[in-house]
Amino acid sequence: MRQRSAFQISAAILGIHGLVEVGGPIAFLAAPSLVGLLFPENTWFFVSIGVIWGATRLAAAAGILKMKKWAVALGITLEIATFVVAASLVPFGIIDMALAAPVLALLFYAWFGSEKLSA
Repeated sequence: MRQRSAFQISAAILGIHGLVEVGGPIAFLAAPSLVGLLFPENTWFFVSIGVIWGATRLAAAAGILKMKKWAVALGITLEIATFVVAASLVPFGIIDMALAAPVLALLFYAWFGSEKLSA
Protein backbone atom coordinates (compact mmCIF):
# COMPACT_ATOMS: atom_id res chain seq x y z
CA MET A 1 0.00 0.00 0.00
CA ARG A 2 1.27 3.45 -0.82
CA GLN A 3 1.59 6.01 1.92
CA ARG A 4 -0.77 8.40 0.11
CA SER A 5 -3.46 5.70 0.08
CA ALA A 6 -2.98 5.11 3.81
CA PHE A 7 -3.48 8.83 4.45
CA GLN A 8 -6.64 8.90 2.33
CA ILE A 9 -8.18 5.79 3.89
CA SER A 10 -7.38 6.94 7.44
CA ALA A 11 -8.87 10.38 6.69
CA ALA A 12 -12.04 8.76 5.35
CA ILE A 13 -12.49 6.56 8.44
CA LEU A 14 -11.64 9.49 10.73
CA GLY A 15 -14.19 11.63 8.90
CA ILE A 16 -16.90 8.97 9.22
CA HIS A 17 -16.12 8.64 12.93
CA GLY A 18 -16.37 12.42 13.30
CA LEU A 19 -19.70 12.55 11.48
CA VAL A 20 -21.09 9.80 13.72
CA GLU A 21 -20.10 11.74 16.83
CA VAL A 22 -21.39 15.07 15.55
CA GLY A 23 -24.61 13.37 14.42
CA GLY A 24 -25.27 11.86 17.84
CA PRO A 25 -27.22 14.82 19.20
CA ILE A 26 -29.47 14.69 16.12
CA ALA A 27 -30.46 11.15 17.10
CA PHE A 28 -31.31 12.37 20.59
CA LEU A 29 -33.47 15.12 19.14
CA ALA A 30 -35.27 12.56 16.98
CA ALA A 31 -35.92 10.20 19.93
CA PRO A 32 -35.76 12.21 23.17
CA SER A 33 -37.05 9.25 25.20
CA LEU A 34 -33.68 7.51 24.68
CA VAL A 35 -31.74 10.29 26.38
CA GLY A 36 -32.60 9.28 29.92
CA LEU A 37 -32.08 5.59 29.19
CA LEU A 38 -28.63 5.85 27.67
CA PHE A 39 -27.20 8.64 29.81
CA PRO A 40 -29.10 8.92 33.09
CA GLU A 41 -26.76 11.59 34.49
CA ASN A 42 -24.92 14.41 32.77
CA THR A 43 -26.68 13.78 29.47
CA TRP A 44 -25.82 17.05 27.81
CA PHE A 45 -22.25 16.91 29.07
CA PHE A 46 -21.67 13.64 27.19
CA VAL A 47 -23.47 14.94 24.12
CA SER A 48 -21.39 18.12 24.04
CA ILE A 49 -18.13 16.20 24.53
CA GLY A 50 -19.10 13.96 21.61
CA VAL A 51 -19.72 16.98 19.39
CA ILE A 52 -16.35 18.49 20.34
CA TRP A 53 -14.51 15.21 19.67
CA GLY A 54 -16.41 14.76 16.41
CA ALA A 55 -15.56 18.26 15.19
CA THR A 56 -11.92 17.71 16.12
CA ARG A 57 -11.90 14.41 14.20
CA LEU A 58 -13.38 16.17 11.16
CA ALA A 59 -10.70 18.87 11.37
CA ALA A 60 -7.97 16.22 11.59
CA ALA A 61 -9.45 14.33 8.62
CA ALA A 62 -9.53 17.52 6.52
CA GLY A 63 -5.93 18.29 7.47
CA ILE A 64 -4.78 14.76 6.66
CA LEU A 65 -6.32 15.03 3.20
CA LYS A 66 -4.27 18.20 2.73
CA MET A 67 -1.17 16.27 3.91
CA LYS A 68 -0.56 18.41 7.02
CA LYS A 69 1.73 16.99 9.71
CA TRP A 70 -0.22 18.65 12.52
CA ALA A 71 -3.33 16.76 11.38
CA VAL A 72 -1.54 13.41 11.44
CA ALA A 73 -0.27 14.15 14.95
CA LEU A 74 -3.77 15.24 16.02
CA GLY A 75 -5.30 12.11 14.51
CA ILE A 76 -2.82 9.85 16.30
CA THR A 77 -3.42 11.70 19.57
CA LEU A 78 -7.21 11.43 19.22
CA GLU A 79 -7.08 7.73 18.46
CA ILE A 80 -4.75 6.95 21.37
CA ALA A 81 -7.04 8.91 23.69
CA THR A 82 -9.98 6.97 22.27
CA PHE A 83 -8.30 3.69 23.23
CA VAL A 84 -7.74 4.97 26.76
CA VAL A 85 -11.29 6.25 27.28
CA ALA A 86 -13.33 3.82 25.17
CA ALA A 87 -13.15 0.93 27.62
CA SER A 88 -15.19 2.91 30.14
CA LEU A 89 -17.92 3.83 27.64
CA VAL A 90 -19.41 0.44 26.85
CA PRO A 91 -21.25 -0.18 24.44
CA PHE A 92 -20.30 2.94 22.49
CA GLY A 93 -16.62 2.45 23.23
CA ILE A 94 -16.58 -0.80 21.27
CA ILE A 95 -17.61 1.04 18.12
CA ASP A 96 -15.09 3.80 18.86
CA MET A 97 -12.29 1.27 19.19
CA ALA A 98 -13.33 -0.51 15.99
CA LEU A 99 -13.03 2.81 14.13
CA ALA A 100 -9.93 4.01 15.96
CA ALA A 101 -7.80 0.90 15.45
CA PRO A 102 -7.49 1.01 11.65
CA VAL A 103 -7.00 4.78 11.68
CA LEU A 104 -4.17 4.48 14.18
CA ALA A 105 -2.50 1.66 12.25
CA LEU A 106 -2.84 3.47 8.92
CA LEU A 107 -1.54 6.77 10.27
CA PHE A 108 1.52 5.08 11.76
CA TYR A 109 2.11 3.24 8.49
CA ALA A 110 1.69 6.43 6.49
CA TRP A 111 4.09 8.28 8.77
CA PHE A 112 6.83 5.65 8.98
CA GLY A 113 6.21 3.68 5.80
CA SER A 114 8.19 0.50 5.49
CA GLU A 115 11.25 1.81 7.30
CA LYS A 116 13.20 -0.78 9.24
CA LEU A 117 14.67 -0.40 12.68
CA SER A 118 18.38 0.08 12.74
CA ALA A 119 20.27 -1.60 15.54
